[in-house]
Amino acid sequence: MFNLILIAFRVVLTGFRQQARLQTEIIALRHQLTESRHGRPGRPKVPRETRELVRTMSRENVIWGAPRIRSELLKLGIRISEASVAKYMVRHHKPPSQTGKTFLQNHISQLGSIDLFTVHTIWFEVLLVFVVLAHDRRRVLHFNEFREPVEVLNESRLHLSLDRDSPNSRPVHSLGKVIAIPEVGGLHHRYERRAA
Repeated sequence: MFNLILIAFRVVLTGFRQQARLQTEIIALRHQLTESRHGRPGRPKVPRETRELVRTMSRENVIWGAPRIRSELLKLGIRISEASVAKYMVRHHKPPSQTGKTFLQNHISQLGSIDLFTVHTIWFEVLLVFVVLAHDRRRVLHFNEFREPVEVLNESRLHLSLDRDSPNSRPVHSLGKVIAIPEVGGLHHRYERRAA
């Protein structure tokens, strides 16, 4: 009886071994087929012209990071990941120009705060209070109260003053040579495609 159990166990075990050997051969064959079909595994190589353009952009615009350079490249019709842009950027070994504290000291006269809060009155009404404060002298630039939230949007339109600083959208071009157009005395560059 014991011999029959050993024989049955041996048959099952050899079946498992054959199945495992067959599975490894199938996996190896699958890898060979996918490699021959798709070429080299991994990310496709970034063209040399794109790598040089990323280096040029990062050299000419020191404060631009990988997201900004990637978005500029997308506007030019060049599709590349942010990780690839970061990989090919030129590393600048200079420390940042100023700390946060220095920035606040230099720009305190141009900073302001906006707050919108609620106040409950004695008559159980809810008023919305809108306040604009200047940081340099800690003074109130604008103060107003409203009964309805819609009045805040209609009467205090401070966001309209920012319209002159909003960026202009540019069309996406995909043909031609990429050229750098210096702006702000060469501190910044704008990139466009021009027909060759």
